[in-house]
Amino acid sequence: MKVDNTRMDGLGLVAGIDGGAVAYGFSCQLAEVVKAVKETGKKGKVSITLTVDPLPKFGESAVAIKANLALSVPRPDYKQMVKFALDDGTLIGDDPKQRKFEEISNSFKEEKVI
Repeated sequence: MKVDNTRMDGLGLVAGIDGGAVAYGFSCQLAEVVKAVKETGKKGKVSITLTVDPLPKFGESAVAIKANLALSVPRPDYKQMVKFALDDGTLIGDDPKQRKFEEISNSFKEEKVI
């Protein structure tokens, strides 16, 4: 039986981790970030981190390589809205301390009648 001791470059290594799942996940996450960058005009990021740990029980040259993908997807900025909070936590659109237009209009009518 022949042992395959082919040297592996970095890209070949990433492509082979977990049967290609890391490379596929990277491609999908990259597409997601690119789409969000185009939509928001903000920068995004996809990172691959490879952790290399020694495996002395398999000999001094053995190492374990584990991949981790991380992404930073830009999010759109949403406009703010102003609401007023009542004592019970309910939010309403009009300031409860401010008189309503109808109240002001009626008070002018009452002043003219007098």
